[in-house]
Amino acid sequence: MSVDTKVITAVAGHLRQAAETGVAIPPIRDELGDGGVAAAYAVQQANTDYYVKNGRRLVGRKIGLTSVSVQKQLGVDSPDFGMLFADMALYDGEEVKLGKVLQPKVEDPVVGCGVYRVVSTKRLKQHELAILRLLNLGMTNQEIANELAITVTATKWRVSQIFLKLDVRNRIEAAAHTRLQLGLSATEGELPPAGPMPERLREMEIAILRSVNLGMTTQEIASNLNLTAGTVKWRMSQIFGKLQVRNRIQALARARQREWL
Repeated sequence: MSVDTKVITAVAGHLRQAAETGVAIPPIRDELGDGGVAAAYAVQQANTDYYVKNGRRLVGRKIGLTSVSVQKQLGVDSPDFGMLFADMALYDGEEVKLGKVLQPKVEDPVVGCGVYRVVSTKRLKQHELAILRLLNLGMTNQEIANELAITVTATKWRVSQIFLKLDVRNRIEAAAHTRLQLGLSATEGELPPAGPMPERLREMEIAILRSVNLGMTTQEIASNLNLTAGTVKWRMSQIFGKLQVRNRIQALARARQREWL
């Protein structure tokens, strides 16, 4: 059941006021009525649009309820997603000001939950920063080597050193650091516009893309979405074909173009 746009706008305003004043408000479910999850995400999108328009920089996403067993306990059948802005990022060891939160709680997130440890890129050398920018464009090792006039072996070694310094596991997490630490927008260096899609992405394929956006490995995606690793790989190949891309970073760039992330 759809909810009137005026209601969505009003509820979004109530949430912003609570965030600005630090005064809690009653649960918004009563105001949204039978709108359900779709209405809740519409409120989230309304506030995201508001904040971006007013200067906040969107740098990532947060995924919750990734455990199938927890989903069953709460009576839901899919993860939930939230927005991460640059001013939400905290460096390792940085204090969280008590006045910035209403009901502080501490959660020990598992690997792949979508919370990136923020490590300063000041530790990186200039040639490593150059590689990071090229990784953010979805370039292969061979393409990076050609661009920087170095060997593929040297490229692989330097990429491994970047991963160690940033405390990340893969290119997706490294690209997230690139945008966050180097101040790149989510659309910098995007792909050219794609032609008509041969087939729309299915709901599961969108869920896989969102998991990829969090830096999850194939096995982690499989576990969180209750799939086999082979099925995830097959679905990724289908996603690449539909989006007309070659790899995960390019798939995320295409998804941002279509405002799916």
